[in-house]
Amino acid sequence: MGQNVHTVNKGFQAPRPDQTRSPDQIPSPFYPPQLSTCNLSANGLTNALSKSMKASNQIAVSELQPTISATEIQSFGSIADRPISLGHKVRLAGCTALNALLADTMSIRDLYKKHHWQVSGHTFYQLHLLYDKHYAEQAALVDTIAERIQTLGGVAIAMAADVAETTRITRPPIGREDPTIQLFRLQQAHEFIIAETRTAAHAAAEAGDDGTNDLLVSDVLRLNEFQVWFISEQLAGTGFTDGGKDTAAPSKQSKP
Repeated sequence: MGQNVHTVNKGFQAPRPDQTRSPDQIPSPFYPPQLSTCNLSANGLTNALSKSMKASNQIAVSELQPTISATEIQSFGSIADRPISLGHKVRLAGCTALNALLADTMSIRDLYKKHHWQVSGHTFYQLHLLYDKHYAEQAALVDTIAERIQTLGGVAIAMAADVAETTRITRPPIGREDPTIQLFRLQQAHEFIIAETRTAAHAAAEAGDDGTNDLLVSDVLRLNEFQVWFISEQLAGTGFTDGGKDTAAPSKQSKP
């Protein structure tokens, strides 16, 4: 029995008490060489620990983020050749307009997700679901716009930092806002996107870019108009629509 006291599974021999090694004898990352001497002063120990931690952090960062040579195969704003019977200038103009719209669409998409997480009040449940539904629809639209840009031979804007520098949608505060303010922000963002979409659609039609015009009208414009319907109805009675007049003005009929 006594012989098996220090025996672990698979024949591993645990050290006997008289064989226990001091920290400076243990080859472990928890005992770096700087700490192998036990007669360090308090300040010396602190400095040694600091140096060890810095060295460990540098190693970790270098392993997780290796140096990569940033070589682009196509620069942003340039147009690659595409045999789609559209001239270079037409495709360049289309990509420029679509990238601006893409940045704004990515912004309103993220605005919906922010409000989905942060909404509060007695309408929480219905707005929580509505925001997430609209977010998913805008997310699908982002992919559609980006792929049209690539189809035309351009480079679609993609990263959050680049989007933040490009979008014209007003940036909201990082904290939570009242649901009415959330809805009003979304309505303003939709209105701006609808206006720029109509302008881009007219330009695409005049240039003969029927594919881009179809995308702008059938996908972007109709979706944003449809979502505005839901948002504006949620704002009815709040004084945030139609300059504070939430009821439709009666039509003026001409006298016979």
